[in-house]
Amino acid sequence: MKRGPVLAVVCVRHTSARFQGKSMAELAGKPVLEHVIERLSRADSVGRIVVAAANDGHDAPVLDLCRRLGINALSGSTSDVLARFGEAVRIYGQSINKSRSAGNILKNLTGRNIYKMLKSK
Repeated sequence: MKRGPVLAVVCVRHTSARFQGKSMAELAGKPVLEHVIERLSRADSVGRIVVAAANDGHDAPVLDLCRRLGINALSGSTSDVLARFGEAVRIYGQSINKSRSAGNILKNLTGRNIYKMLKSK
């Protein structure tokens, strides 16, 4: 099946202020980030998923999970999420078919978004 042109960039920071370790918190037997990746991989419009982690010294579990799942990942600025997003698009967006009108998406790991995604399962 041909995949869509959208590059899905999941920006995570293990040391977030409100919920540290949120992306790797266990939910229904696996890390929240794994649920997000699984949901994104089911979207017909998504051609590639990239995780943009913060290089805050605590990104190893995130990067290890991505390796295990075969997902591209990078580490970037802890304080500038837009820079991490931009770097992911610069590095991984080149192979996405840009002839269609679909753009890039930025998917933040927020409690509300996670709840909506898991609820729709």
